[in-house]
Amino acid sequence: MHKRYVFVAVVAVVWGSACATRSKGAEAGEPGTVTMESQGAGARNGTLCKESLPITVKLDDSGRKKFDPSPGSSDWLLCNTGTMTVTNDLSYAACLVIVDSEGKNAVTPKSVSASGGKADIGAPADGDYTLGVCQQNGSDCSSGCAHMTDTQQGGGITDTIKGNLSVVTSG
Repeated sequence: MHKRYVFVAVVAVVWGSACATRSKGAEAGEPGTVTMESQGAGARNGTLCKESLPITVKLDDSGRKKFDPSPGSSDWLLCNTGTMTVTNDLSYAACLVIVDSEGKNAVTPKSVSASGGKADIGAPADGDYTLGVCQQNGSDCSSGCAHMTDTQQGGGITDTIKGNLSVVTSG
């Protein structure tokens, strides 16, 4: 009989402690309720996305191809209802390729004419993509750009320059 009272007392203490912990709320210095994952955990804020994303491909001061603005900031966060406009300031026609994480084309590769040519691309479905630009070989861009799934990024690695593009539901 004594064992039952001890068991009931232990259960009551544990249950009471759990209720008190749940109802007290956040103490000073403790985080309150979290309603969104951090950016690093994959959550993206749709209120920061852009309906119009202009990107220019040009040469930097050392003669290397680059994107303007550079990838990696909220500047490359496109709303799923938005449009990206790529301007080619290079002296040759270029191919524009957008691939998903598996290396498959998210949109049909597009040709962008030299010296100020532009291409408008509607946003693919929500997700993370790689945008690549390379010199056009031949009459079209059906063969895409080489090295789109390599882990290295930036100008000068290969003929293909690339950057990460995120598409989110506009909020």
